Amino acid sequence: MNRKKHGLRRGSRNRMLLKSCERGKIRIKSHLQSFNIGDMVQLVADPMVQKGMFHVRFYGKKGIVAAKQGRAYKVTIMDHNKQKSFVVNPVHLQKA
Repeated sequence: MNRKKHGLRRGSRNRMLLKSCERGKIRIKSHLQSFNIGDMVQLVADPMVQKGMFHVRFYGKKGIVAAKQGRAYKVTIMDHNKQKSFVVNPVHLQKA
């Protein structure tokens, strides 16, 4: 009897896939980028860095930077009619 696998990154093969020319490169610029409180950002996960990654369900969502927490940022998004907040590494954020 096979059981279904329900891991955190289930069904994310195409979303997390990098182009072949981008594989193996360390993007220092994305590690060092900074945001101001109130900036609009888009959640785009970098699959080479697992630390500070959000759930795959929220890939591509836009949110607002609420605060800085250590090296990471606290981002709030609206998920249907609920407001949710994440602590996300700056590698996984892009300015929107």
